[in-house]
Amino acid sequence: MFEIFTYTFMQNALIGSLLVSILCGIIGSYIVVSRKVLISGGISHASFGGVGIAFLIGAPPLFIASLFSVVIAILIQFLTKNFNIREDSAIGMIWSFGMAIGVICIYLSPGYAKDLGSYLFGDILTLSTLDLLFAAIIAIIVILFYTLYFKIILYGLFDGDFLKTRGIHTVFFDYLNMILVALTIIASLRLIGIILIVAMLTIPQECASIYVKKFSHLIFGSIIISVISTTLGLYLSFYLNVPSGPAIIVILVLFYLILKTFSLLTIKLKKRT
Repeated sequence: MFEIFTYTFMQNALIGSLLVSILCGIIGSYIVVSRKVLISGGISHASFGGVGIAFLIGAPPLFIASLFSVVIAILIQFLTKNFNIREDSAIGMIWSFGMAIGVICIYLSPGYAKDLGSYLFGDILTLSTLDLLFAAIIAIIVILFYTLYFKIILYGLFDGDFLKTRGIHTVFFDYLNMILVALTIIASLRLIGIILIVAMLTIPQECASIYVKKFSHLIFGSIIISVISTTLGLYLSFYLNVPSGPAIIVILVLFYLILKTFSLLTIKLKKRT
């Protein structure tokens, strides 16, 4: 069972899955509780524009996609806060713009974009040391940020007026959280893929929310569920020779259905007794 982890690429994949699980567990909890799932979907799909630009100019996709996604995240936040544009309209516009830029750049790029599928659907074979280092750095930043400012983030989610009475402006934290969302998405691209990353940011939280209610418990529960699901997804990906992203998401959905069914059966049994 563990012999597959004797391969270097599977070791990288396992380390990457642990880092991504931590990132998505924390950031995903913020996204779900603050109801910014649509924004994260917009950022993830728009990030394809950064990947396309990187292919066109021959630059490292990780670097260009990070810059592009951060700009997109800031732009969405800025448009919705300052230009009286509906959030869903701004997201739809930026989402489509980013994807269009990516497609145009890919078509204009010389040669064949051989690694394109790994950015769209994830691929454990393509995880490099640079990808792991990037994910580790972002994970450290996210952990430090949420540790140092956990109470402010928590009040911002549930009682923003209280922070205003204390002279704490949430605008800075809103923008910073959006930047961290963008960087988390980029850190997860090679494992999960652009198309499916939103599921990784929401399904573990939905699984955990069946049994926990506190925000801190939601974070830890989401991380645990993500670790289990990504590990099982890696096995499935390896043995079926399919992209890692879809394999992980299938495991996550099955995980949710099992937990939800067990929860409903437990409630019914309690009512009968």
